[in-house]
Amino acid sequence: VLQKSKVNSVIGLEIQTISELNQEKESDDAFIGKSLTTTLCKIGPSLVHSLRNRARNDDKATVRRACIVAWLEMLSLAYREDQGFGISGLDISALCTLCNDPSVATRKAAAEALTKLIIDTYDSDEYSSQASALEFAWAHTVLPLVSDAEVSCVTRAIEFFSTLIIDPIVDLAQDATRKLSTGGNSRYYVAWRILSKLSDGDKEAGASRSG
Repeated sequence: VLQKSKVNSVIGLEIQTISELNQEKESDDAFIGKSLTTTLCKIGPSLVHSLRNRARNDDKATVRRACIVAWLEMLSLAYREDQGFGISGLDISALCTLCNDPSVATRKAAAEALTKLIIDTYDSDEYSSQASALEFAWAHTVLPLVSDAEVSCVTRAIEFFSTLIIDPIVDLAQDATRKLSTGGNSRYYVAWRILSKLSDGDKEAGASRSG
C-alpha cells in the first residue's frame, strides 16, 4: 500500500510538472506570437505595398498567387489588430485587375481575397467607404467569374456567391424579424447590398479567359 502511494505521488508530481511546462510553453508561444504580430504591423504598410506590386507585376503566375495570399493575410491582420493601415483603394483596384488575370490560380486567389475581406467587415460597427467599395468590386469582378471559361473558376465563384449571398438570405428567411433585431446581423445586410450594387455598373472579369 505504501509503495503504491509513493508511485501515485510520483505520477501526480510528473503530471503537475508537465502541466506547468505546458503552461509555460503556451505563455512563451503567446509572447512570441504577440511579438511577431507587433513586428509585422510595424512593417505592414511597406510590406503590403511590396506584395501588391509583386502580385500585379511579377511574370510568374505562382509568384502572383503567393503574393495575393500573403497580401490578404497582412490586410486581415491589420483589420484584426486595428492598426493604422488597412485595405485601400489601391488594394481593391489591384485585386479587381487580378480577378481578370490570365492565370486561373491567380484569378481564384484574387476572388477569394475579395470574398474574405468582405467577410472581415462583418464584425464592424459601422459601414465604411472601404466596405462599400469592396462590395461593389465583388459584385462586378468576382461574380462575373460564374461565366469564366475555366470550370474551376466557375465552381469557386459559385461557392463564394453561396457564402456571401445565398446562405445569409436563406438563413434570414427562417426568422427575419428576430435576426434583424439582434446583433451579428451585418452579413444579411451585406448580401442585399451586394445584390443592389449589381445595377450600379456593368463590368466583366475572367469570362473570356482560359489560361
